Amino acid sequence: MTEQSMVESTNGDNSPPINARPYIIADDRERDVIAALRAHPADVIPQRLDVADFICSSECAVERKRGDDLVGSIQDGRLRDELTRLGETFERPLLVLEDLNRAFARGNFSPASIYGAMASVALYFGIPIIPTRNAADTALLLFRIATREQEDRKAPAEARHAPKKMSLAERREYFLEGLVNTGPEKAKLLLEHFNTPGAAIDALRDVKIAGTKTGKLKLERGNFAGIKGFGIKWVVTNRELVGGA
Repeated sequence: MTEQSMVESTNGDNSPPINARPYIIADDRERDVIAALRAHPADVIPQRLDVADFICSSECAVERKRGDDLVGSIQDGRLRDELTRLGETFERPLLVLEDLNRAFARGNFSPASIYGAMASVALYFGIPIIPTRNAADTALLLFRIATREQEDRKAPAEARHAPKKMSLAERREYFLEGLVNTGPEKAKLLLEHFNTPGAAIDALRDVKIAGTKTGKLKLERGNFAGIKGFGIKWVVTNRELVGGA
């Protein structure tokens, strides 16, 4: 699938493609699987994901681990953290173990420890494990999952997902992440500066923008002018979003 056809199949804002093909939101670092997905009649939307490697519907997301990465992720605790967030965010999480033989070939981790970790994933995290042989098989599996989820269950894929359980502080951050071009780090900065989402939105509505002698726009002192990383383009776009003057 070409970049042009991918753009034409979306509405330009990460909303569902306008055709009936199943589509998959893929972390843009998963290049080999994204390339392999071109062999299937699906639309792939690459973007940076905070949770999961692939999103196949609003309820189903997939974490992919190759055998050579599995051992390292068990040892440093990444697997536990990633699967915790996956299970907290999606109703139907899946773990794909690709080319598992690579895990045993490393020789620095016992088979008992590898199988123990896999047992924990299935028994304590409650996350099904699906093995695949290679990136091509993983792409085929993702295509079949997306087809079943979107055509049979009519559950569209969504990139932005709120965890099922969140504290008040986490909900406030998540609320602010809904602003244009605002990820977790910017949401935290807004809360540090304004304390509440309401105060941040009020500041956006009231922000003062002045023109320079050269005709460019600039922020007047105070409010967003004092927060690093929030330029005039961000302010103007989001002020329009929240209904500012």
